[in-house]
Parts: sequence; C-alpha cells; structure tokens
Amino acid sequence: METYENQIKYNDDGSVNVPFGRAAEWYISNANLLKNHRLKNQSRQVTPKLVKAGILTVERVQGAIDYLAWKTKTGTVKSTNRIDDILVLTSLGRDLVSQIELGLAKNQQCWYWVMYCSGDGGNCQRLCGSVGKCNENCENYNLRNNLKNGNDMHHCSVRVISECQLSWLSLENPLRITIQGTHRTFHNNNIPKISRINLTYSVRDSIALSRRADHRTAKGIKAKLLTSLNGASEDVINNALASQRIICNNDKLRQFVARDDKKLKDDTGPWTQLDSLVNNILKSQGFILYYQIADINQPADSPDRYYQLTISDEFWLKNARNYGKICIGIDGKYDLNLDRAPVLSIVTENSAGCGLPVAFALFNKENHHTIKLAIDAIKKNIPCDNEFCEHKWYYENLLSGNGFQRVRECQNNNWKPYILIDKHRPSKLAIQNASHKPILCWFHIMKTFSENLNKWQIPAKFRYPIALAFKIVGRSRTEETAIEMAKKYIEFINTLPLEKTKKDKLIDDLSKNWMCTEWRLSFIDAGRISKNITNRFPWTTNNFTERINRTIEAVYSGKQTPLTFIERMYGINFQSETIVSHEDLNKFESGLVTLFNTQTIEQQTKDDICCDKLRRLNQGRLDFLLNMVKISSDQNTFLVKKKSDDLFVSFYDDKPLRLDEEIVRKLNDMVNFLMKSLLSENIILEQGFHICNVITGECTCWEYIWNSSLRDKCRHCHAATLLIETQQKGHLEVVNEAKKNLVHYFRNKERVVPASIKNNVIYQGDMEDSYQEIIRLYNMQGNKIFYPLKRSSQEIKDPFRPAELSERTKSNLGAPPKLSAKPRSSHRINLLPNQSQSGNTFSIQQRKTKQIRNLKRKREDNLSSISTDRSTSSFASSSSFIMPSPPRNVFQHLPELPSNDDLNLDLELDLVPNSHNLCPYCDNILPDTLPEKIKDQLQNLQNKPITEEERWSFCIMHHGELNIVPHGLSKGYPEYIDFNVLPSRIIKFEKDLIEIINGNISSYYWDIASSIYKEVGYNKAKAPMMLMNRFEVFQPGYYGFNGLYTIVNTLIDLFVNSNNLTKDQTYPLDPMDFIYEVLVPEVTLRLIQEDRNNSITLEDAKEILNDSIEFGVYMHSNEIDD
Repeated sequence: METYENQIKYNDDGSVNVPFGRAAEWYISNANLLKNHRLKNQSRQVTPKLVKAGILTVERVQGAIDYLAWKTKTGTVKSTNRIDDILVLTSLGRDLVSQIELGLAKNQQCWYWVMYCSGDGGNCQRLCGSVGKCNENCENYNLRNNLKNGNDMHHCSVRVISECQLSWLSLENPLRITIQGTHRTFHNNNIPKISRINLTYSVRDSIALSRRADHRTAKGIKAKLLTSLNGASEDVINNALASQRIICNNDKLRQFVARDDKKLKDDTGPWTQLDSLVNNILKSQGFILYYQIADINQPADSPDRYYQLTISDEFWLKNARNYGKICIGIDGKYDLNLDRAPVLSIVTENSAGCGLPVAFALFNKENHHTIKLAIDAIKKNIPCDNEFCEHKWYYENLLSGNGFQRVRECQNNNWKPYILIDKHRPSKLAIQNASHKPILCWFHIMKTFSENLNKWQIPAKFRYPIALAFKIVGRSRTEETAIEMAKKYIEFINTLPLEKTKKDKLIDDLSKNWMCTEWRLSFIDAGRISKNITNRFPWTTNNFTERINRTIEAVYSGKQTPLTFIERMYGINFQSETIVSHEDLNKFESGLVTLFNTQTIEQQTKDDICCDKLRRLNQGRLDFLLNMVKISSDQNTFLVKKKSDDLFVSFYDDKPLRLDEEIVRKLNDMVNFLMKSLLSENIILEQGFHICNVITGECTCWEYIWNSSLRDKCRHCHAATLLIETQQKGHLEVVNEAKKNLVHYFRNKERVVPASIKNNVIYQGDMEDSYQEIIRLYNMQGNKIFYPLKRSSQEIKDPFRPAELSERTKSNLGAPPKLSAKPRSSHRINLLPNQSQSGNTFSIQQRKTKQIRNLKRKREDNLSSISTDRSTSSFASSSSFIMPSPPRNVFQHLPELPSNDDLNLDLELDLVPNSHNLCPYCDNILPDTLPEKIKDQLQNLQNKPITEEERWSFCIMHHGELNIVPHGLSKGYPEYIDFNVLPSRIIKFEKDLIEIINGNISSYYWDIASSIYKEVGYNKAKAPMMLMNRFEVFQPGYYGFNGLYTIVNTLIDLFVNSNNLTKDQTYPLDPMDFIYEVLVPEVTLRLIQEDRNNSITLEDAKEILNDSIEFGVYMHSNEIDD
C-alpha cells in the first residue's frame, strides 16, 4: 500500500499538518488510536459558504470515484464530501489571501470538519461513563440505539478534527489534523468488531474502478486488493482484517459492489453517459446534427416531447449532395440497442451502385415528429452545389432550451430527393411535411402481398399469375393508366376459378391498400418518375438501407446500449470521469464511420456492375449479335424477337416456370393494354416479338413487368441500344466489341470453375471459337447459361482427408459468402413445398423419426395388441422405464389439397409435363403401379378434408414402403420380431454385461461415453446438443423403439432394481445413462449376432446396427402407451 509518511508534519501540540489529498486519509487510517475503529463524520463547515461566495473551489483527488453528485433545483451541482478533497483558491480568493497577508483583511477558516468514533463493537466508553450500553441515569438510555440522531457522538469520546484557514492554503501542508480523546479510560486489549464497511476512500475507488472499467466480480476484486498483502506476516493480515481499511469480508465486499452497481445505473447510466459524450466530444467535432432532450410535460403532438439525436459525418453530407439528389432510403430498427430505442438509418447510393450512409437518428419514439426532425436536420447541413463549398456550420440552441442543432451557412434548396420507405404512415406524413415525395419499397410490397396470398389460402398455381397482374398495375406511368389497369386487374381476378370471398379479398387489397388516394403515387411508377430527370431514377427496393443495418449488426456485438451504438459508430470508447482517472478519458479506435468512409472512397474508383445488371447486359448483347432486333417507324421503339423455347423464369430463384396458357394470354392482354402508348398506326406488335422503348425502358417482357426500368433496363432495351450504336460507330465495330465483351463475361464465369470441369473452349479458345461455343450452349440450354450452375466436381483437393467423414457439396460458385448478421428468409411467394436444406443432418433425421412415429401411431390394431402384451409382461413393474410419447400437434383442416405447407407456397406447379405419377403432396415420383396399401390410403385421403398430419403420414408411408422397407429386406433385416421372447434372450447375455461393467471386457461404447463425460463434464455431456450428437448410439438398429423399450426395461430389472449397478461402477456416468449409452448397444450387438446364428463378429454386427436404424424406426416403432 502506498505510504505518505514523508508528507506528514508533526507539531508539538500533538497535531499534524498534511497536504490535501490522499495523505490526509492515510494518516487517519494509520494512527494507532484509530487503526481498528470506524469513523463517522459530521457536516463539513465553512467550506460551502466560501465556495458559494466564489473564493474557493473543491476539486476531487485524482482517481476519485466513490462519491455522489446531483443537481439542485437552481441547477447547482453538489456532491458528497471526502477527507481527500482538495481546496483551490479562485482569483477572488487569491486576492483575499493577499489582503490577509498584508493585514488588510481578517483571516478566516475555510475548512472545519469533525470526525468521531462510531463505537462499533461496544468496546468504547460512552460519554455517560458506561461501556457498551448507557446507564439508567443517562439521558440517552431510553433512545433508540442510545442516540439522539445520526450525528450524535455519545458512543465514544474520540474526535478527529481537521481544519484549515485561508492563509494556510499557500503552505505545503495546509490541513491540520488533531486527534482528541480516548476509547477507554482503562486499558483493554479487545479489538472491536466492526459491523459496517470501513474501507478507505482509495480502496473504494479501486474497487469501483475494477468493477466499472474492468468488469471484475467480487472474487476478482478481492484478489486484486490482497496484492498489497503479498508476503505479509500473520499479524499484519490479522490487523488488516480487524481494521477492514484495506480489505473486508466477502459479504461486505458484495454489498459494496451491489451498491456501486445501483449507483452507476441510477446516476451514470448509458443515457447519462451518452449525453456527456454528445456535449463534450461529438458536438465539438460537428458530428451532431440535432440533439433534443425529451420534455414529458409537452403534449403528445409536440415535437419537443420526444428525444432526438441525429448524427452524421461531413463526408456523408457531401455524398448526400453528390449522390442523394435523386433518392434516399430510410428504415427504422428497434433491435440495435437493449432499450429498443428506434434507430433511423438514412442511406443513399453512389455511382458504383453501393449504399452510403447519410445519417442515423436515435429516438425514444418513432413517429412523424421525430422522423421529420431527422430529415430537416440533414437538409440544414447539406452543402451547396458548389463542389468546393467552404461555408461554415455553427450550433444554435433550440427554442425550447432542451438541446441544440447544427446549421450550415449555405442551405441547399435544390436537395429534394424521393425518399424510399416501407409502408409506414408516420414516415409518409413526416416526408410530406418536409416537402419530399415518399415512395414504397417493392420488396416490402411483395412481401406483404405474398403473406396475404398465403393467409387467404390462394391455391398455389394461381399465386404467381396474380402477383404478375399486381405488378402490371404497379408499372403504370400515369394515375389515369393506373386506374384503368386496376379495372383490368379486377377483371382478371374475376376470371380465375376462385371462391368469391377470396376474389373479394384480392380486389379489396388492391383498392384499399395500394390504389387508394393516400398510397397510389407511392405505389405506381408514376410517382417515381421525375419530369426533370431522365438519366437517373429513384430506387425500387430499400436493400441499401437493409445492408447498412446488417453491417452494423455484424460489427455490433456484446452489450448493446444506446451509448455503445454511438461509441462503435465513431470508434470512441467513452469512459466517464466517475469511472476512471482524468487521464486518457476516451480511447479512440476505428469505428463504423471510418469503415463506411473507406468503402466509399474505394468504390469511387470501381466500375463494377452488379451481377443481375451484368447478366441482362450480356443477354442483350447476345440478342443483338443474333440479329433478333428490328427497327420500327419510331426511332426509339424497337421489336425484339422472342426465343421459342424461352421459359418464364422465377425472379427469386431463377428457375423456369410453366403457367397455364389461358392465364398467360389474359396477362398478355393486360400488358398490351399497359403498353398501348408504344403502339401506333405505324407500329404493330408482331407475333413472336417484344416491343421496347430505349428512352423510357418500357417493354412487353416479364422482366420489365417485374423489375420495372427504374433500376435497370431489360435485355431487350440493351439489345436495341446496341443497334442504335451501329448507326453512330459502324456496324462491324459495335459487333466486334459486343462479341468481345460477351466472351469476356463467360470466361469470367469459367474462371471460378475447377480445372477438371472447365469449358476450355470458352476459357482458353480464341475469340471466334469461344463465341461459337457460347452460341452452341445457348441453342441447347437457352437462358440457363446466364445463370450460375452448380457443377459437381470429383477432383480430390484433400488427399489426406479420412474417407469416413461425410462429404460436402462442392460447387463452382467461388468462395462462400460472408455470413450475415441476420439472414433473410426466403420469399414466401417462391418457396417450393419440397424445398429443404441439403445434407442429412441430425435435425433432419430427428424430424424424419418424429414423422415416422406419427405414421406408425395410426396403426391402431398393432398398437393395441402390443400394448396388451406389454401390460402383462413381467418386466413392466412399477420401476419399469416408460418410453416418452412424442408431442401431438393439432393441425387445422385445409380444404385445398394442392396447397402444401403453410410456410411454403408452391407457385411452380405444372412446371414440366407429367411423365410420371407424382405424390400430390411432396412431388416425389411414385411408380406407375402403386402397392395396394398406398393406393387405398391415397384414395381415402382424396375423398375427405385432411389434416396436415395425414399428409405427412402419407408421404412418410410411401417413402417407407417404397424405399426403406425394400432396402432393409434386401439386406435380410427381419420384417417381424417376437418382442415377447426378447427379455429371455437378453438375460442370457447377463454374464457378458457384468464383465463389461467390471471392465474385464472392453466396450467401444463405454470408451466413447467415459471419454466424453471426462472431457466436458457431466452437465455438458447431458446437454441437449451433446446428446443429439450421440443420438445414434441410443438406437438398437432394426429392433426400433419397440426393441429399445424392451431392452431398457429388462436391463433395469436385471441391474438397477436388484442394485447390481452402482454409481461407483459406472462413474462418471450414472447407472441409467450407463444403461442407455453402453448396455443397450452392447445388447443389440449380441442380439444381431445371434440373429445371424453367431456367424458374424461384433464388429460386423455394429455395421448392421448403424445401417438398420432407419429400418427399425419405421418397421418396429409403434407408440408405447404409459
């Protein structure tokens, strides 16, 4: 422990003089009379009066943490007093001291503080003369604790008086400390027992620092405190524990830590620290655009009622001027902090097609007031159109007095972009009030629309056509056209073979939610096309905002408070002055602002095109090279020939779709009506051609209908654009350049393919050979060549990899993508009923097992007979093990057979001609001649409303009967097992099992189980995930769950009920775990060996056990009743 002995000045009268600070407390703690006693203190006199007069200021000693501070009603900051406080003269105080020294003013006290012994332990002599308890004649005798009040000094006569005068402040040791009185008038060696926390302020500061900054536990803090006693003798440690100045017991330490945690939460919580960070650091650097403290006394319709913090960066604001004139996107998130305070992300797109942040806003409530404040704050700080704008910004206080805002000297009045939003009415109101135009994100439009189709149980085969008709309405370029197209949509819906209630819902959804006056222009293309801008258009989806949020989530780990969000944004590790010393309060690290700025600068030099745009561009090049483009009488309108075998492609997974020809004809009529502006007397749409306009980007193809031309033109417009270039550059030059770029595109696709399966004609051939190979593939495969294709590779890249390990799927798609913070689920409008993850993972096996058990549960006849047999079994005693029944799920009745899983919408029915019998529920191919059992069950299901459980049961049945059973029977697995004789067979193995228990016979399963339990411990080994990893160990091969039931109950009767299996024998497993993980598979091996007339080894039996698990689950796993 640090010593201050050399700073103590001893006086002749027994007093001492010390400097302000730690030395004063050190002297009091080490004085012999005070060592083992706890001191209390009265109020510090005189000092507050001089501070109020402006003569003094009180400063904290460096590193002081353990004190309370608060504001009075007048705004004055006050705090608790400490003996190590430091008095500092102000300029007025220094003038007064000069006058005192010259004899012109009277000297006066500036510090007078009395501390006194608390009398803990009852060893001190009280002022009435008695010890431990007042005598009956004492006036305090009948008082509680024998004290008049909390500052009554009756329990002991010891006083510690510290004092200082103004003239002493210039001295080296200005504080005089005098100790008066004694604890007793007679000698006593008893050490008083201190019941309260008696730690010094320096030790308390160290504890608080360890807790707040280092996040130490009470145990870790005590270990740190004990370092001062390293090498100390027993007497020294005893004295330290007795005085409790530098160490205390665990209970008191935990109490102190709990108190400090509460104080930190109440007085210096994340929002308080955020306020300090905003005002003291970020404001001076110009990062704060708007800051307002909520005033709960204001009405709900007043902006002053809400908390608002809008942050940005000067580089972001310049990017908003350069790239955000057309469109910006906003999106609120509630899960970026523990308090779920809304965070509004404002984002724009640069010339490279990448998202850039403009600002972030933090609210206590997301409504039109707070959103408008954020947008206005950005508008007031966008630089003017001068590229070299040097106008300054300044801060001004809000009229309410609750905050401030940043304002730029020049305000860019031309900055009025479209603002892309989700369908959120408060956002729309805020944007309109800020004189901007709100437009809706098409991704969220279609997400909502597809969820409605699913909720209304629209048959799967009609969902994609309805979605296309919905999109056709959205492509309207005028309000008048939109109203007409809405009527066409209603006509189309009414022609579909749907129930009237479903038709009404589809029609009402369009008219009330999308084509209503409030949202119409935010929905259709007419509200997104500016009359003054022809080269750039607003966005169609808010994916840039989503990506920025996901970037934040990926970096944003650990304890997430509003303070943490701002800290990581600017790379500031803010530390309050009440937590650490004044030195190095804030540590700066690389933050998200730096990351975003670096990415922005890197992207300015990139000319990359995103993959879908590049695909359309090269499809257009190929159409042009194949002479599929024809001119028309209008110089901007062209005809592009359709490829006869081109299929309609899903816009979610790029898979081809086949729609009903009559439905497609009706949709084409809607498209032709929409495109009537492109047609005239001189322009006729020929059969087998698309018509497109290279200026507006309009086209009759489905790609335009789905994506519009705002983000990118379709392939046909790209092809027509190349034809126009031939008139400017020359036909041969444009053809050669298009051919070169097309070959380069396909060579890049081959670049990531393993060498063993590369198309070397494209990759290494000359230009003409590569081009001809592309044409050959296009004639064979059509547009599939433009989409990524997975090609399996047999190339051995890891020759030392053990063959027993499961193989992973290899593809030519390059490096795996970086895992996102929150992967987006597949769109409901395009999920297939039989879509599943690749790989036979344990979770899939478990689901299959549950499905098979549900199927077997339906066999009531077998179940009742087995239950009857088991009820009479001699092994079904009160201690018998009962197999737990799987949970029964209740499914609602679904009247439509083709509508599969509620989570999966089959929009791709009838994709290919039916050349086989398909299961109506899972689309798996069934044989032409069905077994009678499957045929009868199928007919039974199709003649009544069925539940989802019955659908699954049927699919599991045909999978089991057509695959599992034939496979198992071909390998000789028994179709019928007499489980009644199984206990007697198991009893014959008792000797072998006892030898395994005693360790005389080695066991593969015992070795695995014991190693796992010893390595990870009992609790972790019993955790669900660990048990799932060893799931197959519990399975008795082709004996199934019925066999498991019988084997377990027989082993319980043999070993557990007879006390032949103890914990000592099975350590580290308990007896029941030992039965499951060791004895069950060992018994199964011997049963299998016996089934094969003992002609195989136990190793061979183990292979059969592992291979026959699925057969056993299906064939011999009837439900066991309790």
